[in-house]
Amino acid sequence: MVYVDTSVLVALFLNEPHSVAVADWYAREKGELVAAAWCITEFASANFQRAAELVLDAASGLRAGDALHLACAEAAGTKRMASLDDVLSRNAQRLKIKTIVLRSTP
Repeated sequence: MVYVDTSVLVALFLNEPHSVAVADWYAREKGELVAAAWCITEFASANFQRAAELVLDAASGLRAGDALHLACAEAAGTKRMASLDDVLSRNAQRLKIKTIVLRSTP
């Protein structure tokens, strides 16, 4: 059994400097992996600072939840985002994340 902390989970799920090494280790690891529920909170907090920075710009119109979506998208290195939220989509484009139009025309 192998205990993994949040630093390993972040590197496994987000594109960061140690991601390749962690992915290689994960592919070879045969032991059962365990983690504390605390990792959920700690993992989420990795994106809170960026979300706070995004909502500081009142002109953006972003709400906290949408700012967190953008922070997570940025951290994941995504180039496209699907959303029905106009404010979120506008801000995604401002951050060079293309939006996928999902609205049906009347």
